[in-house]
Amino acid sequence: MDSRIRVLSGTWALWVSLTSYVENHVKYADPRFFEHTVLAAHSEGDYFERRALGEFKRLGVRVELLYDDLSRLPSLLKEFDVVHYPQGKYSDTVFQMAHHYNVPLVVEHNMYGYTDPPETERAVDLRLCVSKTSLMMYKRRARLNMDALLRKNLVLYEPVDVEPFQKFKPSETEIESFRHSLGVDDDTFLVGRVSRLDVAKWIPSQVQMLWRLVRKVKAKLLVVGGIPDWVQDKIRRYGLEDRVINFGVATLPQLVKCYYSMDAYGFSSRDGEMFGRVLAEAMLAGKPIVMPATPWFGEDAQIEIVDNGVDGLIVWDVKSFADALAFLAQHKFDAEQMGKCGQKKISSLFSGEVNTRVLEKHYVDALQRKKVKVDREIVEAYGNVQLFPSIESIREFPSEQVRRLHNIFGSPSVPERLWFTFKTVSQQRPRRGYIWKDMHCHVPPIL
Repeated sequence: MDSRIRVLSGTWALWVSLTSYVENHVKYADPRFFEHTVLAAHSEGDYFERRALGEFKRLGVRVELLYDDLSRLPSLLKEFDVVHYPQGKYSDTVFQMAHHYNVPLVVEHNMYGYTDPPETERAVDLRLCVSKTSLMMYKRRARLNMDALLRKNLVLYEPVDVEPFQKFKPSETEIESFRHSLGVDDDTFLVGRVSRLDVAKWIPSQVQMLWRLVRKVKAKLLVVGGIPDWVQDKIRRYGLEDRVINFGVATLPQLVKCYYSMDAYGFSSRDGEMFGRVLAEAMLAGKPIVMPATPWFGEDAQIEIVDNGVDGLIVWDVKSFADALAFLAQHKFDAEQMGKCGQKKISSLFSGEVNTRVLEKHYVDALQRKKVKVDREIVEAYGNVQLFPSIESIREFPSEQVRRLHNIFGSPSVPERLWFTFKTVSQQRPRRGYIWKDMHCHVPPIL
């Protein structure tokens, strides 16, 4: 008799940003104890979907595409012990239907710390936020104390797949040749950034930082993923056209080569990060990170992922952003050591394999808490797996976050201090209950 735990790993659509965690968890799942099926509620039929389908086929994983027809869910749900789906489009329907059809464990993947409507909240057995920052945002919105929060809300960081960075790692000769093909001299400090064309991922400080940086050191900015028109206009106004390399959209081998060719990763975004996958990928390539803190927006997980002065530098404003990168350009040994520390941290704590073991530990523990019978061999196999982050570190995070904000390269300006104070106070009086506009889309349940 097959005693494996059957998991339905869901996503709204097979897009890169939506399926990366599913791909990692399916790829590194222990086949002795878990059997995964991938669910995609919507289909785009584009290149990214075809690529994902090809990868799942290579792994021998069954994929169910619903094409927005949720009436097929009931017959599917009865097969599984665990349903794991991200909060967002169709999530209310999926969770409530899973609860209605007595799926033993319903797990919510929560990116932005949003709350759910009461019916969905009752259906969810385990909520996994992508960072402690995200979990604390959920705590404020749900108006929970720490003990109540930790009853069914924990943290599982986004997994980072180490394999492509080993498989496609270029040699020193290839890196030198690639940099020269981009027009980067050996004595030029190459700052990199990777992001999609999203208004929330760009901010004027990226261009203003470069304008200040090139007055201190010989530097260029490599942008992967494209540059919005309004940023292009700002680059022209600052006269930085010859200092910016717009690589455009990259394939996976090209992306890895870009990461390894950078001297440092300098990134700023309007709203900050809830996890910061690109930060972790740059660290995996051995690059020191420089990024502004954004406590006034709440999405400030970059100060959680990056340890200031250890594997990167967290800054406050444009001036300290440029100063930090100039410091790394002038102190290459320090930059190299930070890069090595970051690489070691991501490989040992955030890799897809380690992350999947922690997720499986969450599944086993949650099923046992619900008094669901789990095979003894599975329980024993995960008995010594340590949760990361631990529950103790989650409890300590509010005070840790304050310490991290005080340990930053440079100091905030007076307007930033005032804005931070205002936002901090306003966040202590969160909105009550479920706010429909918090969600990407709310679809009434089909039961």
